[in-house]
Amino acid sequence: ILVEGTPGDLIRQQVGGEVLEVRVSFGDKPSVLERLSGYGARVEDRGESLVVYGSANGALETGALDGLEVTSRPANLEDVFLRLTGRGLRDE
Repeated sequence: ILVEGTPGDLIRQQVGGEVLEVRVSFGDKPSVLERLSGYGARVEDRGESLVVYGSANGALETGALDGLEVTSRPANLEDVFLRLTGRGLRDE
């Protein structure tokens, strides 16, 4: 057991309410990571995309992610699992 709490509490504590998935090429990744660093968001590299947890709305509002494919969605328990373990539910 890594953490305990209600599903809602775990989501809020571990990843926040919203997740951004940013598709980014390998060559562009360093500059995108640098742009995101100023927004206090936690970022995980998942290969072909970056997953941004927490206060990433500022990055969208200021245009820091303009020109990139960005998907915004509510955080869920799978995000909590990935954040805590670094593994997908289907990884072996």
